Amino acid sequence: MFKKTLIAAAVATLASSVAMADVSVGGKVEQNFTWTDSSVAANDEFNGDTDAFLTFKGSEDLGNGMSAFADIRVDLDGTAGAHTTFDTKVGIKGGFGTVVAGRMEDFSESKVLSMVDVFSGQGVELGDNNATRSDNGFAYVSPSFNGLTIGVAGYALDSNGTAANLGTEVAVAGVDDINDVDATDIALMYANGPLSVNVAREVTKDSNAATSNDEEITSFGIGYTMGSLKVAAVYQDIDNAALAATDDHNDTMLTAVYSMGNNSIAVGWNEDELTTGATDNNTTAIELRHNFSARTQAYVGMTSDSFATSADETDTVFMGLQHSF
Repeated sequence: MFKKTLIAAAVATLASSVAMADVSVGGKVEQNFTWTDSSVAANDEFNGDTDAFLTFKGSEDLGNGMSAFADIRVDLDGTAGAHTTFDTKVGIKGGFGTVVAGRMEDFSESKVLSMVDVFSGQGVELGDNNATRSDNGFAYVSPSFNGLTIGVAGYALDSNGTAANLGTEVAVAGVDDINDVDATDIALMYANGPLSVNVAREVTKDSNAATSNDEEITSFGIGYTMGSLKVAAVYQDIDNAALAATDDHNDTMLTAVYSMGNNSIAVGWNEDELTTGATDNNTTAIELRHNFSARTQAYVGMTSDSFATSADETDTVFMGLQHSF
């Protein structure tokens, strides 16, 4: 009896400690299938993909209106059995705004492209908000001033700026120091009732002339809600010094979502245009979604892709089921 009482007390103490720590665990599991019909018969295919991630969120009340927080997101590839740490960040927020540091998205992804990230299907690339993160970031986001919020960030990247090596140092023969890639990011976000307007500009500088990964990205997005209808448009200009001048490109994305009770329909269009105008890529998409609950959804849809430099035009039907917890 004494042992049982001691064990019960230990379990109660542990549970109380966890509760006081304000730690929450969540995530999502999704299974989807795609059928692709290509104008090039050899490219016809049937695929499936399991996508899942876990999130760990912690917070602590620091008093005086301030709180500390930490977020970790680990993506799990159910098909290949691999995993990737997407977000690892820690910060403090209060009346002054939010200060955060770690591995995170840039403002172009989190504040602008997210406005057209309305599709569940893994194969729909419109506003893909699951892009690579940047290591060694430090950001400040102001409180709202009559609907206007300002964000400023900096990142210490590696000598080639690739997602696999962000945040590492690469030595170069004959050079005592390290060739760094540094990025700065600024965003303006405005929200007023049904209207939202977000603008972001990111500048990446590479100190190594051999890799020359200087890049400038300017993103502009606008969204408007009219009852059950939400529309959004995003324009993004990408100028990369590592590419030929004629390979810089612009993306234009349009989406609309109409909700009807537990069901919704989303449509989207994307044009990826190189500055020469010679190799435009176009994507159109439609998706029907049914919400069994706030955490469980099923969807089915179709995308059509055309490429100006290739005879390969594709139509892809996709369907899937996802559950969040």
